[in-house]
Formats: sequence, structure tokens, C-alpha cells
Amino acid sequence: MGRLIEALFNRMIGGQYDKLEGAAETGKWYEVDTPGAVSADGTVWHGFMKKGSENKVIVCFFGGGVSPDEYTAARGYSAVKEGGAYSDTFSQGMYAMAGCIARFGIGSRGKKNPFRNWSVIVVPYATGDFHIGCGEVEYMALTGEKKTLYHHGCLNFRLMMKEALKHIEAKKTDAVLVTGGSAGGFGSALLADDVFDYFPHASHLAVAVDAGLMVSEKWRDAAVNRWHAPKEICDRLKTDNITVDSLVALSRKRGKSVKILFDCAVRDAALSTFQAYLYGIDHVADRKDGDVFQSILKRSVERMRDEIPGIGVYIFEKITDKENALMQHTILSVPFAFRKFSGNKNPVQWVYDCIYGNVESYGLELLEKKY
Repeated sequence: MGRLIEALFNRMIGGQYDKLEGAAETGKWYEVDTPGAVSADGTVWHGFMKKGSENKVIVCFFGGGVSPDEYTAARGYSAVKEGGAYSDTFSQGMYAMAGCIARFGIGSRGKKNPFRNWSVIVVPYATGDFHIGCGEVEYMALTGEKKTLYHHGCLNFRLMMKEALKHIEAKKTDAVLVTGGSAGGFGSALLADDVFDYFPHASHLAVAVDAGLMVSEKWRDAAVNRWHAPKEICDRLKTDNITVDSLVALSRKRGKSVKILFDCAVRDAALSTFQAYLYGIDHVADRKDGDVFQSILKRSVERMRDEIPGIGVYIFEKITDKENALMQHTILSVPFAFRKFSGNKNPVQWVYDCIYGNVESYGLELLEKKY
């Protein structure tokens, strides 16, 4: 019964999307066929988009876990109904995530949203590779049979951009924001440079990483040997911090032409849980795990502010687990995206103001707070 209710909720939030056939109608959301694109399990994958009335574009990457090794490969959401490691098929939840962006978050039509008239290209996530994979890997399923995992995140992204840009004039685009939450936050850091290449005449470029941060010595090996990511992406990965490595490389390449932004709850519950797993602890995060993540976040922000001139950082509190002082995971595409958490400014407005004005940081004092 619980799964039925969840499915009904997902469908209600996600709603129905017409297939994009012919010219796109301004302001309308569509489901976009992407011939050749596949999910991790080999089933069909597709994207979503809305054509805006302004020559400005958001490219938004979905989240949904990650598979950096053999253990997680066998534990996709469809194989392990509770506690799975990554989204391995294009499920009903993809429509719910698209619905959140379209109705509540940075892609919504509300008057409070300064991005309401922008075009939005949504890149769903069902490949376990932070959106950068270009190959396949074999793994042993929990049933004992050998299967193929299609890490086609980057290939799917390219196919989606090809289809979306049939309806959005890239040469006339003046502003581009690359964003995404959770695994999509990692994807936005890793692929922002590639996205910007599609819009050579845009005068305003920005990337906003929403809750995409975990450290692991596995990242480079996974990118090279499991995900088969493009060489230029793998070459940027120098440390255990795949997000910061990518943003530092972006800053060094593009300099002041791009605004680089990062947001995260100071004790993100989901990231604390998965970070514990990466350290070999497979359980739901507790207070100690929150402490560990807060320490990682503090070090990461210090490095970003040291190595990325002009970066903007938005750290916030929204407790979801009082006992362990754990907090909300992602903020830019959820119902309270327009709530003022830090600096008397909501996170969506913060992103917009950074693109068109001075880049500011808020909530840094929370990194030192004892919980």
C-alpha cells in the first residue's frame, strides 16, 4: 500500500507531459524523446524541457545516487526497494522530480521566481555515473546472473542537448545557468564547461551546485574504469573531492566569465548517509555522521574560497532529524526554495543576484556551529 501511495503521489506531483512533436509552445513543459539514450538497465531514457520567452537557459541535472563500484552496481533502486544506491531505470519518480522543478523550484512560473521566463532543459538521471559516463560495465546481480550496467550519463546529456536545441536558439542565448541537486549537483560541476560550449555567445554564465559534495578515493578510478567518462573530465580529478576539483578547473579555464556558486545544508542528511557508506559504514546517518559531513563541508568550502576567486557560497539550516541534527537535502527545486534561510535571502534569488550582480556568500558561520 505504501508504494502505491508513493506512486500516486509521484504521478500527482509530476503530472502529465505531452511528447514534444513539432514546434515547442512557449511556457509549456514537454517530455522529449532522445533516440539512442538508455538508462542503466538498458531501458529507454528521455528528458524534459520548457521553452521560455526570454533568450536565457537553465540546464538542470537530476539526482539519484551513484554507483562507483561492484557492490553498488548490483543495488540499483529497482533491485533493492529500500536502501538502493542509485536510480537504474527511468521510473515514475523522474516525473515527480520534473514536477518539483516546474511547480515549486527554480523552473516554476511563480512571481517570486526571477527565472520564470527562462527556458529549462532537464536532464534526468538513471545511470549511476554523476551524468559523465560514456560506456558499459558488467556486474554480478543479486540474483547471481551477470548483467550489463549502461553508464551512459554523458551520452544521454549530449542527446538531450541535441534535441532541446532544435527548439532553443543557442546563438541568441544571452544567459546560461547550469544547476542540479544531489548527484545532479555533481553533474553540474562536472559538465558545466561542456554546457557552456553549446552557447558561444552567452554573456552571462553561471553554475550553481546544489548539495553535490562527497569525498572518496574511488572517484577517479570510477570515472576512468567504470563510467568511461571523457578524458578531459577525468584529467581534472586530482584529489578525493570530485566537486571541488571540477569547479577549480572550471575557474582556471574560464576565469571571471563564469559565476561559480555552491549551496548545501550544513549537516545534509542524505550526503551524511552516503558519505558514511563511502567510508565503509552502511547505515542511516546518525549524529556522528553529521559531524563528519559538517567537517568535510567546512574543509571543502575553505578550499573553494581559497582556490576559486569570487565564488559564492550559501550554507543553510533546515533540520529534518532533530535527534541527530540532520538537515534538508537540496534546496533549489523544492517547495521551500523561496524561503529565506541565510542572509535574509532565499536561495533562488541569491543565485539570480549573483549572476547579474556581485557574488555574495551567506551562512558561513554555520560551518563552525556546534550541534
